[in-house]
Amino acid sequence: MSKFVFGKRSKVKLYGDDTISGVRPIVAKLCCRALLYSTVDFSIIDGFRSERTQHDMFVNHRSELDGYEKLSDHQYGMAIDVIPVIHYEGKKLNPFDTENIHVARAWLEVYRAFMRAAMKLHLVVEFGFGYNVGGGRDWPHISVKGKAPKHFSGLAK
Repeated sequence: MSKFVFGKRSKVKLYGDDTISGVRPIVAKLCCRALLYSTVDFSIIDGFRSERTQHDMFVNHRSELDGYEKLSDHQYGMAIDVIPVIHYEGKKLNPFDTENIHVARAWLEVYRAFMRAAMKLHLVVEFGFGYNVGGGRDWPHISVKGKAPKHFSGLAK
């Protein structure tokens, strides 16, 4: 079991606040379970997006989905974006420097934790197949696909 806890930004992305909605309870539960299993700390950097937020991302070339005719899983509250928090030899590493072996291993560990959590919760998850601007991969993106299992109820905190 991990020693990690979600910080304020991650909690707002998961549960919402006065200005933004959170993700669906099953997605929040998946994230909490993944953090419990992970040996690498990670943050939730995006969650629910409104039509306007999604459209702004489209206009700024950060998404191929316009938010109106082409919808994102984020708009349904069924997707999150994550990044590992990686420290090595006293330095915080760039989570997108995948040429660095420590960064690559951290990403694999985050994916492993999410896969284990999804299996325990009987969920199907999809990694990195969100927006794909400029042919690059969307590594932080994780979507929950399909419906929540009938036995699921409530929100994990």
